[in-house]
Amino acid sequence: MQPDFTTAVEDNEWNELYGIKKKNLNARDLLDALVNIGVDVLRIIASSLLVVMVPQNCNGSTCSIRENFEDLTDINKAAIGMNFITLGSMLILYLVIGKREKYLIYRMDENPKVPKTNYFNVFTNNPEIEAGVFKYNRMMRFIAIIAAVLYLANMVISGIVIFLYYYDGYQSVIQFMVNSGLCIYLIYRSIVHSNSKLVLSNTSFLPIAYNDIDADYSMKKKDSTGVVYLDV
Repeated sequence: MQPDFTTAVEDNEWNELYGIKKKNLNARDLLDALVNIGVDVLRIIASSLLVVMVPQNCNGSTCSIRENFEDLTDINKAAIGMNFITLGSMLILYLVIGKREKYLIYRMDENPKVPKTNYFNVFTNNPEIEAGVFKYNRMMRFIAIIAAVLYLANMVISGIVIFLYYYDGYQSVIQFMVNSGLCIYLIYRSIVHSNSKLVLSNTSFLPIAYNDIDADYSMKKKDSTGVVYLDV
């Protein structure tokens, strides 16, 4: 059988126009992850600062952002303080999520040709990857649980301020529920993924299941004569 030169030419043309060298693929994947994290951070700012972002009534009209920080009562101050404490815990969580994602991107890949459980073979042959994944999973789970407790307390005290003192009709209810639901989902996803038997990304709505070793990392190990590469 003669080789299909047409296919080879088309492949070369595709590679020239759209091909990306593997060493740049990891950088692109990391950029995608950082963009997703950035979008989530904007969401958690709005979702954590409930007494700032949820519509409230100030003398017959919806409060402005500035009014939400003016002439504060003690319970207002407590609620805003709790808002920012909660935001801090969420930002710490996403810092860990970002470091975890970078670790996975530069050591593992998603390979549709092998089962999602193939990560077990990667761990068996690369115990340093297994140790790193377990370390980041533990960190993510621990901080997510703390963030969950803080967020529930944040919802309670913010709800008291919004619905007892500054209720602004149905828009207060809807925005409070939307903001709270979003943050709860992000925390829930972090806890679930950290407990999963699979190696799941945590920066996209439909997570990547890492199940194979990254080709670059594997090549570096072969060329390193026994040197173990630390965190990127």
